[in-house]
Amino acid sequence: TENKNINNVSSSQKIVFSQETQKCIDCHKDKTPALVKQWQSSKHYLNGIGCYECHRAEKQDIDALAHNGFYIRVVISPKVCGKCHVQEAKEFVASSHAHTGKYVYSPKNVLGMLVTGMPNNFAGCARCHGAKVLLDEKGKPIAGTWPNQGIGRFNPDGSIGACSACHYSHRFSLKQAREPETCGRCHQGPDHPNI
Repeated sequence: TENKNINNVSSSQKIVFSQETQKCIDCHKDKTPALVKQWQSSKHYLNGIGCYECHRAEKQDIDALAHNGFYIRVVISPKVCGKCHVQEAKEFVASSHAHTGKYVYSPKNVLGMLVTGMPNNFAGCARCHGAKVLLDEKGKPIAGTWPNQGIGRFNPDGSIGACSACHYSHRFSLKQAREPETCGRCHQGPDHPNI
């Protein structure tokens, strides 16, 4: 079920992870324990899908970052999610949500640009709409463009959108994505008071 977590896994059920993922866990359980704990309450965890399976990159990828003996990507895009979640990624990329980042760079946002400064300013429209994630020469996201969970984000791999705008990292919960509060993070205020 959706809410099944590590405490519900029977002692006879052993979850096996790749060597790369195990290396990630061994380090990140101390460095970023909250992320590890969120992931441990996910269906990915219960199915043996770990850090490396989602963050893996090839050396030639534009967003490849050398990290502890292998290449990873920091920004997980719908293109990455779509390797397993084919239909869901296809539907999302065709939705109006995935295209909201275009607004940030459109003539309609001239006033917003003048008031908040550069388009990646997350005090304004880009917080929800998304903006361009820029990388340094090593493939690491540049501060000020990352973190960026805007639903119409422009990703380094050329894709648009952010699944994690609704399926928060690293739990990726369907239930959470369906909660009104999740929608209300963006659909609020005088311009769009849907919540």
